[in-house]
Amino acid sequence: MKLSVRELLEHSPAHIAEAAALFIGYLQDVELINEMTSLALRVRSQDHKVIAGLLDMYLRDTRFQLYLRANENDMRIPDLSFYFDSREDAEADFTLLTVLYTSVKDKEVFDPYVFPWVSRVLTKSRIAQKICRLALLISSPDYTEKALDYVCSLDPYDRGLYIKYLLYRCQTRRQVEFAVAMMADKGSDARDQACRIVRNLHDWNDLVDEDYLAMESHLRLKAAPMRTCIIEILGSLPDNKAISSVRRLFSDKSADRRLAGLSILKNWIAKGEKAEAINALKPELSAIANPTSKERVLLESIFAENDSKENIYTPENGFGLYS
Repeated sequence: MKLSVRELLEHSPAHIAEAAALFIGYLQDVELINEMTSLALRVRSQDHKVIAGLLDMYLRDTRFQLYLRANENDMRIPDLSFYFDSREDAEADFTLLTVLYTSVKDKEVFDPYVFPWVSRVLTKSRIAQKICRLALLISSPDYTEKALDYVCSLDPYDRGLYIKYLLYRCQTRRQVEFAVAMMADKGSDARDQACRIVRNLHDWNDLVDEDYLAMESHLRLKAAPMRTCIIEILGSLPDNKAISSVRRLFSDKSADRRLAGLSILKNWIAKGEKAEAINALKPELSAIANPTSKERVLLESIFAENDSKENIYTPENGFGLYS
């Protein structure tokens, strides 16, 4: 059967090759599907309709699904030999998929597909998913970095999923920068995964000053879990860096960034931490002229936790934090 299907894909007119692709998909033979999809990518890369009939089932089987659902602390990668005869074959498919990605529109619909009741869709997001899967199988820093170019094309849920696995252990500077950038992703799944990764990188001392500056920039956004994560990270910096960070936030034009700075200060006071930093930052509160209603609530809360004396609190006297 393999030989005859191969001949159909290689040499037959498009409508016959499409029927062969549909037939292969219905068989659900993982080895055959992967082999014939690789063949189709090589010999019919311009025939998107044939590719659409095969790509959905490519690298899609129980072994891979189990891996993607694995416990966060049990990151076993399926053996590449389950899918390819050699690493070179996997790398060749990776290259072919990146070429296909550039030639495909965001979404190409083939309806009908062989039969009137069958349709197939080819999308950049699905191709990007296969590229990311191949990068996981090849499992090398250079292919992980290549795959990062396609992560933002994934659907929101898949972005979170593949960020989790591709950046499980960031090995290069670019991977770290990508993780920090994805903390501001539009999708909550991607943001949450990026925050977990960056929190670990911070705990392992794998971040640099530019990363913390990028996080300060993210605080213009209102996503609550992301803000909480960044506020905790910035608040745990050494005193000199934490003070500099909060000063920048206090003086920012964005009310959301100023609120983040106030939240850091409030957390320190509530926990009884960083007394010297708190004293150093008290004068900075005067820079917050004309506080918004949210800032005023935080300022009053900060005072209530810092000093139990009753007073008249104004921006000029730092809402009672200094006289």
